[in-house]
Amino acid sequence: MRGTIPPDLVLRFLLSEVPQAAPLEPELRGILARQADTASRPLALVSMLLCLWSASALGAALRRGLRAVAAPERSASFVRERLDGIGATLGALGLALIWFTVGGIVSGIALA
Repeated sequence: MRGTIPPDLVLRFLLSEVPQAAPLEPELRGILARQADTASRPLALVSMLLCLWSASALGAALRRGLRAVAAPERSASFVRERLDGIGATLGALGLALIWFTVGGIVSGIALA
């Protein structure tokens, strides 16, 4: 947040959209400053890694479910399931990024 949008700009936008928040300006300024500081620290990286690990649980559950249907006699280790889940999560994120990129390009061409 610190490198892309200054907290003062965010605060001005918020106050222009929600004028009733004007009495909370000092508190909002402090919250935005703390968030900007946090976003530039290693804590942000750790948070992203934990988020990826948590999201990989969905991929692991899907693989376990498919394995239970397709090959119930096979078992996999916890580490292998999580690695497969992380791969599925990264694959889904990559596909979503490609989908939105191509959709934006096609929309831009259609509008032009």
